[in-house]
Amino acid sequence: MTADFWENPLFGLGLSILAYYLGMRLNRRWPHPLTTPLLIATILIIVVLKLTAIPYRAYYVGGSYLNTLIVPSTVALGIPLYKTFHLMRHHIRSILLGTSIAVLVNTTFTALLAKLFGMDFFLAISLFPKSVTTAMAVGIIDKMQGMTTVTLVVVVATGILTSVLGPVVLKILKIDFSIIYVKSNCCCGVNSSRRRSDEMSLAVFLDVDGVLNTIKTCITSPDGRIGVDDRRIAILAGAIKKYGGADIVLTSDWKNTRIGDDLQYLKEKLREHKLEISGTTKDHWNKRGQGIIDYLKEHTEIDEYVILDDNRFDFEEYPKLWERLLITNGIEQAAFASDTPAIETMIFHDYIKDMSS
Repeated sequence: MTADFWENPLFGLGLSILAYYLGMRLNRRWPHPLTTPLLIATILIIVVLKLTAIPYRAYYVGGSYLNTLIVPSTVALGIPLYKTFHLMRHHIRSILLGTSIAVLVNTTFTALLAKLFGMDFFLAISLFPKSVTTAMAVGIIDKMQGMTTVTLVVVVATGILTSVLGPVVLKILKIDFSIIYVKSNCCCGVNSSRRRSDEMSLAVFLDVDGVLNTIKTCITSPDGRIGVDDRRIAILAGAIKKYGGADIVLTSDWKNTRIGDDLQYLKEKLREHKLEISGTTKDHWNKRGQGIIDYLKEHTEIDEYVILDDNRFDFEEYPKLWERLLITNGIEQAAFASDTPAIETMIFHDYIKDMSS
């Protein structure tokens, strides 16, 4: 009966999912390269199998089901690549140069290691696909007639080491890894970038006119001006929820010239969608960008931010603001101001489009 339970596909599948879930919770509680979910999950599964003397073969009956998702998950990586194709074209030289150097260094280093340790031909060629996803590595090694098992072990090990050491190396080199995706080329093509809601704080610098309404909006505010559209607030709320939460910082002149009923009306409308205004920027005549810069200096806890506005003001004078600006004609018509938007801007823009469809 016990043997039947261990060999039930649900055991291996459930253990894998539970181990990874615990790894995620641990990483959110204590963010650190050594608490990378993939590494924690691997250790937990090994410990459980060792302590219970459950044979790996029994675990793999269910674990193998996850392997069937390797190919579709790898193919799915093409979707974000397609969505950001304009960025790839803009950075084509950097991409080609970076990948060419990486291929040269990886190939040379692997060949030298194989020579140094006296590896035979088939073992040596099994190491070369170590820096690609498992789905691709298996296909490559089959063509090269290498050892599939060795390749899988090396690919997974490379992915875990990249997840653990990548952020450390970037920090040593003083590279802002909040805008870089450090990809671990492991079994699921797992993205090991350090960003998510429990680790960093997002702020949405919000204009009102042209974002939550347009000149075609028929709703009026208590003071008789153009009001805000519930549908557009719902889009904003949905995008913020998908992102994992955010603080709303009001940049609009609603915070000053509409001190009376209109500002209260705006707050109540936002509350209907569980949104709160957490702060406001200071006014600088026609220099809204300067107001945001001042706010960021006072609130150093903000790691990521996006700007929603229907006007360019002085944003282009500040490259970081320009990369995070979404120009709107109604939030559903949000578009990148910069040809090279920041990562958080691209993600938030995608969420806006998802909520608008």
